[in-house]
Amino acid sequence: MMKARKFILVQHFKGLPKKEDVKIVEEELPPLKTGEFLAEAVYLSVDPYMRAYEPRFQIGSSIIGGQVAK
Repeated sequence: MMKARKFILVQHFKGLPKKEDVKIVEEELPPLKTGEFLAEAVYLSVDPYMRAYEPRFQIGSSIIGGQVAK
């Protein structure tokens, strides 16, 4: 079974995002379906525009954002 890591919001940002604001958790991925592919994230972004959306993220939820993958 393949595993993936994701960022979970621990607390809302106060000022610049810090390591303590998120935690990384590992989860098992379901098998790939026909037409799907697996990509590895190389770079993840926390962009300034996200500040407007951040209060809507619930504590314990995944954080979404842009990425570069291979």
